[in-house]
Amino acid sequence: MTERLAVIFLFASVVVNIMLTVQLHQRPVVDSDTPTPGNSVPPIELRASVGPPRKALQYGDNQPPTFLYWFSTSCGWCEVNLPNFQALADQSVGKYRFVPVSLEPPGELAAYSEAHHLHFPLYNITAETAKEYHLTGTPLSVLISGHGVIIQRWPGAYSPSVLVDVERMLSIRLPGMSMNSVGGARP
Repeated sequence: MTERLAVIFLFASVVVNIMLTVQLHQRPVVDSDTPTPGNSVPPIELRASVGPPRKALQYGDNQPPTFLYWFSTSCGWCEVNLPNFQALADQSVGKYRFVPVSLEPPGELAAYSEAHHLHFPLYNITAETAKEYHLTGTPLSVLISGHGVIIQRWPGAYSPSVLVDVERMLSIRLPGMSMNSVGGARP
């Protein structure tokens, strides 16, 4: 019986890994003009899920760095990365501006926020802004200097190496991915 369970778990693990590999290969290819570190980005008009309806995200003198987190309410990898998403918001005070953005309408973002017990605003941006910032597959994290210059981009959920890089760049500690969705835990 124990051997049978071990075989079932091994088979299930292989199936999950195959599904994740297929999902990774279906992500859009980043085009060659994707903003890279050193490139400037324009200001963004944000529509909040709660609170004041519109806010302009400006860059310039005396602005802290901005951590732009691109996500979708229906993205499985965003769900896996949710503990990091929450920790980024919690640890942002006094270090950087945490700006979670999505194409979903503010009402859908408000429902997502309530369902996940988030205590920070989520912002809707236009498809045009997403295109200007080359925001494609979700999740995507972009660290932007106070003057609007890209410092670093991290596509996808936070694998161990990405997690360490984000922690190092922001001087924070993150919990890792929620492995309940994929069958493991962070060491």
